[in-house]
Order: sequence, then structure tokens, then C-alpha cells
Amino acid sequence: MSIEITTIDTHCTSTPDLVILSNHRIVPPYGMAGGEEGQCGKNWVERADGTIVDMTGQDGTRVDLGDVFVLQTPTGGGYGPTSERVELAPETAE
Repeated sequence: MSIEITTIDTHCTSTPDLVILSNHRIVPPYGMAGGEEGQCGKNWVERADGTIVDMTGQDGTRVDLGDVFVLQTPTGGGYGPTSERVELAPETAE
């Protein structure tokens, strides 16, 4: 998910702040019943000038017109060991 900053309220007296409160940015989501853990999420801002500002799970920064906030959600942890999974044949369209 990414959000491009396209408008800023003209009544603002300063550049607005972007604040994020998110989980699983350092510790990945856990698996259950022997399943593998998921992957951590990431947050960052792509500035209009091309620079990248990495953000932590609990962070904030100022944004301006043309900046893009990117929220990469963590994946879920797995359920059960991969060795016990049955691989299904791909479905074919008829």
C-alpha cells in the first residue's frame, strides 16, 4: 500500500507530520503448530526528490506535496510443518 501526498490543507501553518504505529517490523509474526515465521513489514517515505526515508514501526516524519508513504504489511506466519504439507496439482481452466 502506498499513499501519495497530493493535497495539504491550505490552513496548515507548517508542513504536516506523518506518524505510524505498527507491529512486526523487528520481530516477525510467529508460526503455529510447527509453522515457519512470517516476514517483517516495512514503512518508508519516498520523497519527491527521490530520497528514501526508512521508518521504524513507531515513527514520524514531516511530509510535503509529492512525497509517497509506503506501508508494506508483514506476512502471516505459517501453520504446521512444511514437510507435512501435500502439494496440490494446479487447477486447469476448461
